[in-house]
Amino acid sequence: MTMRVGSCKELRGELLKLRQSGDRVDVVESVRKIVEDVRRLGLQGLRTWSLQLDGFEPEAFYPEDFERAWNRLPFTLRRSLQAMADRIRGFHAAQLPNNVEVHLGGVRLRLLWKPVSSVGVYVPGGSHPYVSTMLMGSIPARVAGVERVVAACPFRNQYRDAILGAAHVAGVSELLRCGGAQAVAAMAFGVAVKRVDKVVGPGSVYVQLAKLEVSRYCGIDFYAGPTELAVISDGSADPKRVALDMLAQAEHGGSSLVVLLDVDEEHLKAVYEEYSREYREGFAETFFLHVNSLAEAVELVNELAPEHLLLAVRNPDEILDSIVNAGAISINTPPALMDYAAGSNHILPTGGWSRFKGALTVYEFLKPIVVADGLSEEAARISRDIAQVEGMEYHRKSMEKL
Repeated sequence: MTMRVGSCKELRGELLKLRQSGDRVDVVESVRKIVEDVRRLGLQGLRTWSLQLDGFEPEAFYPEDFERAWNRLPFTLRRSLQAMADRIRGFHAAQLPNNVEVHLGGVRLRLLWKPVSSVGVYVPGGSHPYVSTMLMGSIPARVAGVERVVAACPFRNQYRDAILGAAHVAGVSELLRCGGAQAVAAMAFGVAVKRVDKVVGPGSVYVQLAKLEVSRYCGIDFYAGPTELAVISDGSADPKRVALDMLAQAEHGGSSLVVLLDVDEEHLKAVYEEYSREYREGFAETFFLHVNSLAEAVELVNELAPEHLLLAVRNPDEILDSIVNAGAISINTPPALMDYAAGSNHILPTGGWSRFKGALTVYEFLKPIVVADGLSEEAARISRDIAQVEGMEYHRKSMEKL
């Protein structure tokens, strides 16, 4: 992977073009093939792709497996997982909406929030045991009232107890040891586990494209691909601190993107030096851009629409209202803390999706159902007039004799 240093004017175009490979025809076609094989061939298709891509057969686990694994975990890990779960649960419980009721001239209108019946949570696990994602995806669903939560994760054997134990504290109903596009398809079509109504969670471009592919058959959350971090700096923060926050996101891998936008050129160089000392092969693509003003930095951030945004500035409130496109914003909180135990959710939109989507919340697992009760002559008259203009004869006639 590479690091680029220069002015915003020099590198802006290159940065904005550097998006993940979600539009590559070969990747799209590969994902489509995998999803369709699992849909048509069922367990046979799933086994074929799991053996080829994961290196093992798909395997299902259940609550009794989770509890046994939980009891085998070290006390300190169980304590931290439980505390993290409590913080996530507390923040997401505060988001639960109230039902709505209004009376409009004889018609009683209600909006009732109902949970989705079943949800599939994708948990990456090829290189790291992402126990945090197990909690981030499953707990908000449970808080929303989802009855059945299915998880899929391609965990390695040495991480078995950690992943299964996390499923226990997260309230997972079933877990499929399987990864990639084939796991998404398995949850969407009910192969090896019971079918779900919605699939959520972060993952590779293959996982995210698979979610888009199965969205014809079930709901999905949003595109939550490789990690992105943008940092706006005015030169006031400790360069070492800024570099560490950048490195924390860069270690997610070579498909990730980390960007520093700094108005202080000397400070930018200092951050670059600290970052370079720790940067490793396989870390994120990284840009160090000198900007002329905070306003220029904000403009570029809104265009980039990053997953994470860190404000390393003296007076963040001066620019906060101008930022409209970011999945999550960190001010005095390291982004890595938001990845774990702040209580907020680390499943966030990437690839520019924060232009129209936000973090995973309980709302992803709730459906608003409208209930109308009663009659209104005024509403009927208005409706008849509109139906007449639209040429909807029986709409009009149905409201003539009330």
